[in-house]
Amino acid sequence: MFQFSKNDMMRVKHYDPDRLEFSLFTDDDIKKLSVTKIASPLTFDALGYPLPGGLYDRLMGPVNSNSEQCKTCCKNFNYCPGHFGYIDLPLPVVNPVFHKVLASILKIACLHCFHVQISPQVKYCLWLQIKLLNYGFTTEAIEIEIKFQDVFLNPIGKDGTAHMEQIKEYEKLIENSSVQLHDRVLNNKNMEGLRNDFINSKMKMPIGKKCMHCHQPITKLQVARNRIVISTSVGGGVKSNRPKYMAPEESRSYLRKIWDHEKDFVREIVPALSGLTIPYPTDTFYFTVIPVTPPNTRPANVLQGRVVESTQSQIYKDILNTSLLLRIIIQVVQHKGDVDVLSVEAKGMYTTAYGSSPIEKLNNSWESLQMNVDSLIDHTREKGSGEGLKQIIEKKEGLIRMHMMGKRVNFSARSVITPDPNLNIDEIGVPEAFAKHLTYPVPVTPWNVTEMRKMISNGPNVHPGAVQVEFEDGTIRKINPRDASQQESIVKRLLTPDDKGTGFTGVKKVHRHLCNGDVLLLNRQPTLHKPSIMAHTARILKGEKTLRLHYANCKAYNADFDGDEMNAHFPQNELARSEGYNIAHVCNQYLVPKDGTPLSGLIQDHVISGVRLSLRGRFFAKHDYQQLVFQAVSFRTDDIVTLPPAILKPTPLWSGKQVLSTVILNVIPRDRQAINLKSVAKISPKAWQNATPRAWRGGGTPFVNDSDMSEAEVVIRGGELLVGVLDKTHYGATPFGLVHCIYELYGGTYATKLLSSFAKLFTSFLQHDGFTLGVHDILILPDADKKRRKVIKRLRKLGNSVMTVALDLSKNAETDDILE
Repeated sequence: MFQFSKNDMMRVKHYDPDRLEFSLFTDDDIKKLSVTKIASPLTFDALGYPLPGGLYDRLMGPVNSNSEQCKTCCKNFNYCPGHFGYIDLPLPVVNPVFHKVLASILKIACLHCFHVQISPQVKYCLWLQIKLLNYGFTTEAIEIEIKFQDVFLNPIGKDGTAHMEQIKEYEKLIENSSVQLHDRVLNNKNMEGLRNDFINSKMKMPIGKKCMHCHQPITKLQVARNRIVISTSVGGGVKSNRPKYMAPEESRSYLRKIWDHEKDFVREIVPALSGLTIPYPTDTFYFTVIPVTPPNTRPANVLQGRVVESTQSQIYKDILNTSLLLRIIIQVVQHKGDVDVLSVEAKGMYTTAYGSSPIEKLNNSWESLQMNVDSLIDHTREKGSGEGLKQIIEKKEGLIRMHMMGKRVNFSARSVITPDPNLNIDEIGVPEAFAKHLTYPVPVTPWNVTEMRKMISNGPNVHPGAVQVEFEDGTIRKINPRDASQQESIVKRLLTPDDKGTGFTGVKKVHRHLCNGDVLLLNRQPTLHKPSIMAHTARILKGEKTLRLHYANCKAYNADFDGDEMNAHFPQNELARSEGYNIAHVCNQYLVPKDGTPLSGLIQDHVISGVRLSLRGRFFAKHDYQQLVFQAVSFRTDDIVTLPPAILKPTPLWSGKQVLSTVILNVIPRDRQAINLKSVAKISPKAWQNATPRAWRGGGTPFVNDSDMSEAEVVIRGGELLVGVLDKTHYGATPFGLVHCIYELYGGTYATKLLSSFAKLFTSFLQHDGFTLGVHDILILPDADKKRRKVIKRLRKLGNSVMTVALDLSKNAETDDILE
């Protein structure tokens, strides 16, 4: 018996095909391809083991990962490719793929002499057009269609000899072509479309009532639900109301005779028949043997201790049951309706067949078998609950697009966004559930092998872990979290080449989880401008279910937190990651491309906290000062620069402005000169006055600007805030503020760091010095309410005075006079 070696599999190299050709399996090919004959509709015994001769026979491969190894190749479920079986049918049925082709050929053929009703000139033109297409002469093939329209539209009795010379001119192009046919055949979508158009135009030409060869009446055929119906008459030209269906065995015999007379024409319209060597290639239009796919393509699941089979297996069961019933009915028909030749079980099955006579039971069961075979390919043709081959592979949910093809949503995530002020501005909080599914292929090297081994040992269910390993030859092995021996084997061979004899062939790649520090592209739809998609640094959050975003990025994405969703994309190579870190990163998108104004800024509660923190007269003890500073600049790993207290006696106190100054000095680069800034705050100077300023006592020059030496004037020298309060003008999304100046002087990285530090500082300050607004704070006072009423009363009279002036009327004019 053949013994499988792991080295054999590892030595297999990939192959890059340059051509693809489709062919048809004959009945003998299906039997040679199969490893066993499926004869029983029973699949499992009472203990859940596959039965021999059933649809899950162990010769076809293991059913699931817990099954025993395959009896054919001796491999387990992970390595066995699966093997085909076959079902012998008692009667032929039409291959569902060829229903339309079969009907089209029979419609244009005479069922007496078995010639097609197309003139030799049209056949020759069709042959020439297809030949020209194969050699690349597309324009000439189309010219034939246009030039000989009169021959195509009226082929019966039409003399086409006048056009033969022109036809020979096109044929000379092929004869004079020095390029071989296999080098010039163009198989693309457009060429196949032209080829089908040429064939359809010939197949749909009107034909006469009598055969152009034997002059016998042409049998009229119709198609109803993929069944060929023969139009019959009861005499006197009156059609019968009872249709006569053409059985598959009858149509097969017709096609064999048509092949004997018109094989060249049939080859042109069905090119797949050209490579077959059997006597009658048209027999491939019919099934007498049904191939049965391996069990791993239709797995059986276990639900609450019961085996639940695939819908494809149920269709195969229906085919087997109908075949058994047909064999019983055929046995009765052969014995001229004698039921006594049957066993007791067979008699019970025979009575379940629909029909009053054996022949009627035979026809109905034969039709049922055809319907089951049609459902195997396309279940929409017949009413059924199963899935056909077409449904398995078609559309977005099909096998190819969903599981085999790369999709644009691979390595992507989407969820609702919620705010998180504890993140940095350039960070995005990612739930751990997302991080376990988003992976990145990391090449294994001597300097990261220790980390990769740890991730492989963690497996796919423990973060940070790994999902799969890609070997040098491109094969990928998923890591089984329940198989410690497999993980240990992979860990030991990470730096060992699998094929030492061929030299260096690459390195292994570990598909690890998304980790802290990885770059992610964030996008919120609609994408209206460039900053609608920016790169953020990932921060993995345990126990969360949503993406966490900082408030400062809301303006760039036009986002709020009332249920908005965002998309995250994980770049999959180092070049894409480099673009994310250095080009698309939030730090480099501080200014909007439209007009160069800032995009990121703090809002709402942070602005209130920043104003209250920088008020004149706000002081902090040493431990409070250090706590606030550490909250803001905890990212620093070296010594934090602090300032001496503003007040020494009776106890050292630091002002709120010094807290902000300390943050600024620790954020900007220490090898560069500190920032100097003179600006104004958004709060006007009048907002700080609660009484009339007193007159000058010692003399002096009055200030020209009201903001001079007030909290409305912001002065920063050497990175220290000396005068003024910092409000939305300096750390909001406004131009020429403090953060904007930091961006212009030191770059986007330091501007983002300053925003992040301010956000954490203001959040921490609000936690022990809150700001609230109650209903009492917004009630109108009695004095103010009187003023409001007087203004409203005066405004009501203002309308009449304006109209009198505009209409040149007396000031004392009445309202009615004004309206007239």
